[in-house]
Formats: sequence, structure tokens, C-alpha cells
Amino acid sequence: MITLDVGSFFAAGAGGIRTYYAAKARWLPARGVECHFAVPGARAGTVRFGDGWLHRVPGPPLGAHYRAFGDVPALWRLIRELSPDVVELGSHYVLPQLIAPALRGQRAAVTGFYHADFPTTYV
Repeated sequence: MITLDVGSFFAAGAGGIRTYYAAKARWLPARGVECHFAVPGARAGTVRFGDGWLHRVPGPPLGAHYRAFGDVPALWRLIRELSPDVVELGSHYVLPQLIAPALRGQRAAVTGFYHADFPTTYV
């Protein structure tokens, strides 16, 4: 089984999503699951992340610590190349609409969550 977690709240230096991804990158592979994470970055690249893989997709900065997915075709290529069985979306903007074209014709189970306290963060 291959999982792909596409997250727009990942910060390279620290934070809850990084901690969550690190735990996931230990737990899933220990159970035979190939684990991938797609996050916005300053440059494209793939690095080992625990026992999983972290794929950076270039995008513009959003404040001091975060980025948006800018190179959407690169994100689509990654999704098509991995052909994941499960896609998990962690998004605070229009990420589901961004990746929908890449998922057409694939049989991935897709789930999503919003990792923030909206009223505290945005109101």
C-alpha cells in the first residue's frame, strides 16, 4: 500500500504537522506501508523523511514559515507517478480543487482534514 499525505501547513523548522509526519513516517512503514508526504517548498526535491519520503513542490511564501503549492503541474505529476492507494489532504485553502485533476481515473481513497483552530487563527 502507498499513502500520500499532501499538506499545506508543513513548516520545515518545527511545528505540529512536522511532528505528526515524523510519527507517521515511523509507524506506517513499520507496518509495510510506503509513506510519502508532499509539501510546498522553496525548491523541488525529494528527501528521506524517517522511513518515508518528503517531496517538496515549489511555491511562493505565505508569511514567515509557510508556503503555498505553486507548481501545480509538478504536484499532479508526483500524484500520478506515485499512484497512491490513499491520499490524505491537510489543507487551509483550496487544496482539494488543486489536486482533483490528478486524481481523475485513479482509485485512491481520499480523505481530508483542516489542522487549525479557524476562529483563533483567522478571525
